[in-house]
Amino acid sequence: MVSTMKKIIGHQRQVQFLHHQLQEDNLAQVYLFVGPPFIGKFTLAQNLAQTLLRTEEEALRLHPDFLLISQSEEAISIETILELQRKISLKPVASSKKIVIIEEASRMTLDAQNAFLKTLEEPPAYLLFFLIAQRESLLPTILSRCQRLYFQPLARREIETAGFSPFLAHLSQGQIGRLFLDPRLAEKWQGVLEHLSALIEANLKDKMDYFRNRSEEDLFFLRAIFRTLLYWQIQPEFLSFYPQKAKERLTGLARRLTLEQVIEMLDSLEEIESLSWTNVNQKLLLEGLALKI
Repeated sequence: MVSTMKKIIGHQRQVQFLHHQLQEDNLAQVYLFVGPPFIGKFTLAQNLAQTLLRTEEEALRLHPDFLLISQSEEAISIETILELQRKISLKPVASSKKIVIIEEASRMTLDAQNAFLKTLEEPPAYLLFFLIAQRESLLPTILSRCQRLYFQPLARREIETAGFSPFLAHLSQGQIGRLFLDPRLAEKWQGVLEHLSALIEANLKDKMDYFRNRSEEDLFFLRAIFRTLLYWQIQPEFLSFYPQKAKERLTGLARRLTLEQVIEMLDSLEEIESLSWTNVNQKLLLEGLALKI
Protein backbone atom coordinates (compact mmCIF):
# COMPACT_ATOMS: atom_id res chain seq x y z
CA MET A 1 0.00 0.00 0.00
CA VAL A 2 1.50 3.35 -1.04
CA SER A 3 1.30 5.97 1.71
CA THR A 4 0.60 9.64 0.96
CA MET A 5 2.05 10.74 4.29
CA LYS A 6 5.22 11.90 2.58
CA LYS A 7 3.30 15.11 1.80
CA ILE A 8 3.08 16.05 5.48
CA ILE A 9 5.25 18.96 6.62
CA GLY A 10 6.76 18.34 10.04
CA HIS A 11 5.35 16.01 12.72
CA GLN A 12 7.85 13.33 11.75
CA ARG A 13 7.48 11.34 14.97
CA GLN A 14 3.70 11.05 14.51
CA VAL A 15 4.03 10.30 10.79
CA GLN A 16 6.58 7.56 11.40
CA PHE A 17 4.46 6.03 14.14
CA LEU A 18 1.37 5.89 11.91
CA HIS A 19 3.37 4.72 8.90
CA HIS A 20 4.70 1.81 10.97
CA GLN A 21 1.18 0.88 12.12
CA LEU A 22 -0.02 1.10 8.52
CA GLN A 23 2.77 -1.14 7.25
CA GLU A 24 2.14 -3.66 10.03
CA ASP A 25 -1.64 -3.58 9.40
CA ASN A 26 -2.01 -2.66 13.05
CA LEU A 27 -4.02 0.57 12.96
CA ALA A 28 -6.21 1.45 15.93
CA GLN A 29 -9.92 1.91 15.29
CA VAL A 30 -10.16 5.31 16.95
CA TYR A 31 -7.50 8.03 16.82
CA LEU A 32 -7.58 11.38 18.58
CA PHE A 33 -5.25 14.01 17.12
CA VAL A 34 -4.80 16.80 19.68
CA GLY A 35 -3.11 20.15 19.13
CA PRO A 36 -3.50 23.78 18.02
CA PRO A 37 -5.46 24.59 14.84
CA PHE A 38 -3.93 24.84 11.34
CA ILE A 39 -0.86 22.70 12.08
CA GLY A 40 -1.67 19.66 9.92
CA LYS A 41 -3.76 17.31 12.10
CA PHE A 42 -6.63 17.20 9.61
CA THR A 43 -4.24 16.93 6.65
CA LEU A 44 -2.57 13.88 8.20
CA ALA A 45 -5.93 12.19 8.88
CA GLN A 46 -7.06 12.99 5.34
CA ASN A 47 -3.87 11.57 3.85
CA LEU A 48 -4.31 8.35 5.81
CA ALA A 49 -7.88 8.12 4.54
CA GLN A 50 -6.63 8.58 0.97
CA THR A 51 -4.09 5.81 1.45
CA LEU A 52 -6.56 3.36 2.96
CA LEU A 53 -9.31 4.08 0.44
CA ARG A 54 -6.85 4.21 -2.48
CA THR A 55 -8.12 7.52 -3.78
CA GLU A 56 -6.84 11.01 -4.58
CA GLU A 57 -7.39 14.12 -2.47
CA GLU A 58 -9.79 15.64 -5.02
CA ALA A 59 -11.98 12.52 -4.99
CA LEU A 60 -11.85 11.70 -1.28
CA ARG A 61 -14.96 13.59 -0.19
CA LEU A 62 -17.00 11.86 -2.90
CA HIS A 63 -15.81 8.39 -1.91
CA PRO A 64 -18.76 6.28 -0.71
CA ASP A 65 -16.77 4.94 2.25
CA PHE A 66 -15.61 8.33 3.56
CA LEU A 67 -17.60 10.42 6.04
CA LEU A 68 -16.69 13.87 7.32
CA ILE A 69 -18.19 16.05 10.04
CA SER A 70 -16.67 19.39 9.12
CA GLN A 71 -15.46 22.13 11.43
CA SER A 72 -18.21 24.57 12.32
CA GLU A 73 -18.89 27.43 14.72
CA GLU A 74 -21.86 25.43 16.00
CA ALA A 75 -21.68 22.58 18.49
CA ILE A 76 -21.92 19.05 17.10
CA SER A 77 -25.44 17.98 18.04
CA ILE A 78 -26.82 14.58 18.97
CA GLU A 79 -28.83 14.69 15.73
CA THR A 80 -25.58 14.88 13.76
CA ILE A 81 -24.16 11.88 15.63
CA LEU A 82 -27.36 9.85 15.20
CA GLU A 83 -27.25 10.51 11.45
CA LEU A 84 -23.59 9.44 11.46
CA GLN A 85 -24.54 6.22 13.26
CA ARG A 86 -27.13 5.48 10.59
CA LYS A 87 -24.55 5.90 7.83
CA ILE A 88 -21.81 3.85 9.47
CA SER A 89 -24.20 0.97 10.11
CA LEU A 90 -24.04 0.32 6.35
CA LYS A 91 -21.04 -1.74 5.32
CA PRO A 92 -18.39 -0.25 3.01
CA VAL A 93 -19.18 -0.61 -0.68
CA ALA A 94 -15.90 0.17 -2.46
CA SER A 95 -13.26 -0.64 0.15
CA SER A 96 -12.57 -2.83 3.14
CA LYS A 97 -12.79 0.22 5.43
CA LYS A 98 -15.24 2.97 6.18
CA ILE A 99 -13.41 6.05 7.47
CA VAL A 100 -14.87 8.87 9.55
CA ILE A 101 -13.14 12.17 10.30
CA ILE A 102 -14.72 14.46 12.91
CA GLU A 103 -13.20 17.93 12.97
CA GLU A 104 -13.26 19.73 16.32
CA ALA A 105 -14.61 16.62 18.00
CA SER A 106 -14.56 18.35 21.38
CA ARG A 107 -17.43 20.51 20.13
CA MET A 108 -19.76 17.54 20.56
CA THR A 109 -22.48 18.29 23.11
CA LEU A 110 -22.71 16.03 26.14
CA ASP A 111 -25.70 14.21 24.60
CA ALA A 112 -23.78 13.80 21.35
CA GLN A 113 -20.76 12.40 23.20
CA ASN A 114 -22.90 9.88 25.07
CA ALA A 115 -24.48 8.76 21.78
CA PHE A 116 -21.05 8.57 20.12
CA LEU A 117 -19.73 6.48 23.02
CA LYS A 118 -22.24 3.75 22.16
CA THR A 119 -20.67 3.52 18.71
CA LEU A 120 -17.20 3.14 20.23
CA GLU A 121 -18.22 0.37 22.63
CA GLU A 122 -18.47 -2.28 19.90
CA PRO A 123 -17.48 -0.72 16.57
CA PRO A 124 -17.64 -2.91 13.46
CA ALA A 125 -14.18 -4.04 12.31
CA TYR A 126 -14.48 -2.02 9.10
CA LEU A 127 -14.77 1.34 10.92
CA LEU A 128 -11.87 3.73 11.46
CA PHE A 129 -12.33 7.07 13.25
CA PHE A 130 -10.09 10.14 13.27
CA LEU A 131 -11.15 12.68 15.88
CA ILE A 132 -9.50 16.09 15.49
CA ALA A 133 -9.43 18.41 18.50
CA GLN A 134 -7.55 21.32 20.02
CA ARG A 135 -7.91 19.91 23.53
CA GLU A 136 -8.95 16.69 25.24
CA SER A 137 -12.31 17.98 26.44
CA LEU A 138 -14.21 14.77 25.78
CA LEU A 139 -15.74 12.22 28.13
CA PRO A 140 -13.05 10.09 29.86
CA THR A 141 -14.85 7.00 28.53
CA ILE A 142 -14.32 8.29 24.97
CA LEU A 143 -10.70 9.26 25.63
CA SER A 144 -9.93 5.82 27.03
CA ARG A 145 -10.94 4.25 23.72
CA CYS A 146 -8.72 6.52 21.62
CA GLN A 147 -5.15 6.17 20.43
CA ARG A 148 -4.05 9.71 21.27
CA LEU A 149 -1.39 11.57 19.29
CA TYR A 150 -0.25 15.05 20.31
CA PHE A 151 0.82 17.74 17.84
CA GLN A 152 2.76 20.96 18.37
CA PRO A 153 3.08 24.09 16.18
CA LEU A 154 5.67 23.66 13.46
CA ALA A 155 9.16 25.12 13.78
CA ARG A 156 9.91 28.14 11.61
CA ARG A 157 12.46 26.23 9.53
CA GLU A 158 9.95 23.44 8.84
CA ILE A 159 7.53 26.01 7.42
CA GLU A 160 10.30 27.57 5.33
CA THR A 161 10.83 24.19 3.64
CA ALA A 162 7.36 24.65 2.14
CA GLY A 163 8.58 27.78 0.33
CA PHE A 164 7.49 30.47 2.78
CA SER A 165 9.74 33.36 3.78
CA PRO A 166 11.21 33.54 7.31
CA PHE A 167 8.85 36.47 8.01
CA LEU A 168 5.72 34.55 6.99
CA ALA A 169 6.97 31.41 8.75
CA HIS A 170 7.33 33.36 11.99
CA LEU A 171 4.09 35.25 11.49
CA SER A 172 2.15 31.97 11.24
CA GLN A 173 3.19 31.01 14.80
CA GLY A 174 3.72 27.45 13.59
CA GLN A 175 0.21 27.24 12.10
CA ILE A 176 1.17 26.59 8.50
CA GLY A 177 -2.41 26.02 7.40
CA ARG A 178 -3.14 29.72 7.81
CA LEU A 179 -0.53 30.50 5.15
CA PHE A 180 -1.98 28.00 2.68
CA LEU A 181 -5.55 29.15 3.27
CA ASP A 182 -5.05 32.91 3.27
CA PRO A 183 -2.54 34.62 0.92
CA ARG A 184 -3.47 37.96 2.57
CA LEU A 185 -2.34 36.87 6.04
CA ALA A 186 0.59 39.31 6.19
CA GLU A 187 -1.57 42.16 4.92
CA LYS A 188 -4.19 41.50 7.60
CA TRP A 189 -1.50 41.26 10.28
CA GLN A 190 -0.14 44.62 9.12
CA GLY A 191 -3.64 46.11 9.46
CA VAL A 192 -3.99 44.91 13.07
CA LEU A 193 -0.50 46.25 13.81
CA GLU A 194 -1.49 49.68 12.40
CA HIS A 195 -4.66 49.75 14.52
CA LEU A 196 -2.75 48.73 17.64
CA SER A 197 -0.12 51.43 17.08
CA ALA A 198 -2.81 54.10 16.82
CA LEU A 199 -4.69 52.69 19.80
CA ILE A 200 -1.88 53.25 22.29
CA GLU A 201 -2.70 56.98 22.47
CA ALA A 202 -6.51 56.50 22.32
CA ASN A 203 -8.87 57.03 25.25
CA LEU A 204 -10.21 54.12 27.28
CA LYS A 205 -13.63 54.07 25.54
CA ASP A 206 -12.04 53.79 22.09
CA LYS A 207 -9.76 51.03 23.33
CA MET A 208 -12.69 49.09 24.78
CA ASP A 209 -14.74 49.57 21.60
CA TYR A 210 -11.85 48.16 19.57
CA PHE A 211 -11.12 45.10 21.69
CA ARG A 212 -14.69 43.98 22.41
CA ASN A 213 -15.35 43.21 18.74
CA ARG A 214 -12.19 41.34 17.83
CA SER A 215 -12.52 38.14 15.83
CA GLU A 216 -10.59 34.92 16.45
CA GLU A 217 -8.28 35.89 13.60
CA ASP A 218 -7.67 39.36 15.08
CA LEU A 219 -6.75 37.76 18.40
CA PHE A 220 -4.36 35.43 16.58
CA PHE A 221 -2.64 38.49 15.07
CA LEU A 222 -2.54 40.27 18.43
CA ARG A 223 -0.88 37.24 20.03
CA ALA A 224 1.65 37.18 17.19
CA ILE A 225 2.39 40.89 17.65
CA PHE A 226 2.87 40.70 21.41
CA ARG A 227 5.00 37.56 21.15
CA THR A 228 7.18 39.41 18.66
CA LEU A 229 7.39 42.41 21.01
CA LEU A 230 8.49 40.08 23.81
CA TYR A 231 11.18 38.54 21.60
CA TRP A 232 12.29 42.04 20.53
CA GLN A 233 12.64 43.18 24.15
CA ILE A 234 14.97 40.26 24.80
CA GLN A 235 16.76 40.05 21.45
CA PRO A 236 16.35 43.17 19.21
CA GLU A 237 18.09 41.56 16.21
CA PHE A 238 15.18 39.10 16.12
CA LEU A 239 13.32 41.51 13.78
CA SER A 240 16.01 41.31 11.07
CA PHE A 241 13.80 39.35 8.64
CA TYR A 242 10.73 41.57 9.10
CA PRO A 243 9.76 44.12 6.39
CA GLN A 244 11.08 47.61 7.13
CA LYS A 245 7.67 49.20 7.69
CA ALA A 246 6.67 46.44 10.13
CA LYS A 247 10.00 46.81 11.96
CA GLU A 248 9.38 50.52 12.40
CA ARG A 249 5.89 49.95 13.79
CA LEU A 250 7.04 47.18 16.13
CA THR A 251 10.02 49.21 17.32
CA GLY A 252 7.71 52.16 18.04
CA LEU A 253 5.35 49.95 20.01
CA ALA A 254 8.21 48.35 21.95
CA ARG A 255 9.41 51.80 23.03
CA ARG A 256 5.96 52.81 24.28
CA LEU A 257 5.17 49.62 26.18
CA THR A 258 7.08 48.28 29.16
CA LEU A 259 8.18 44.67 29.28
CA GLU A 260 5.65 44.12 32.08
CA GLN A 261 2.83 45.46 29.88
CA VAL A 262 3.85 43.20 27.00
CA ILE A 263 3.96 40.11 29.23
CA GLU A 264 0.63 40.98 30.90
CA MET A 265 -1.07 41.55 27.55
CA LEU A 266 0.29 38.29 26.13
CA ASP A 267 -0.80 36.36 29.22
CA SER A 268 -4.31 37.82 28.89
CA LEU A 269 -4.53 37.00 25.18
CA GLU A 270 -3.46 33.41 25.82
CA GLU A 271 -5.97 33.11 28.68
CA ILE A 272 -8.75 34.32 26.34
CA GLU A 273 -7.69 31.71 23.80
CA SER A 274 -7.74 28.93 26.41
CA LEU A 275 -11.24 29.97 27.57
CA SER A 276 -12.69 30.44 24.09
CA TRP A 277 -14.58 27.11 24.29
CA THR A 278 -16.15 27.80 27.67
CA ASN A 279 -19.18 29.81 28.72
CA VAL A 280 -17.04 32.65 30.06
CA ASN A 281 -18.19 36.09 28.89
CA GLN A 282 -15.71 36.75 26.09
CA LYS A 283 -16.63 40.42 25.70
CA LEU A 284 -15.73 41.15 29.31
CA LEU A 285 -12.35 39.48 28.85
CA LEU A 286 -11.75 41.37 25.60
CA GLU A 287 -12.71 44.71 27.16
CA GLY A 288 -10.25 43.95 29.95
CA LEU A 289 -7.44 44.11 27.39
CA ALA A 290 -8.08 47.86 27.05
CA LEU A 291 -6.91 48.36 30.65
CA LYS A 292 -3.53 46.80 29.95
CA ILE A 293 -2.17 49.15 27.25
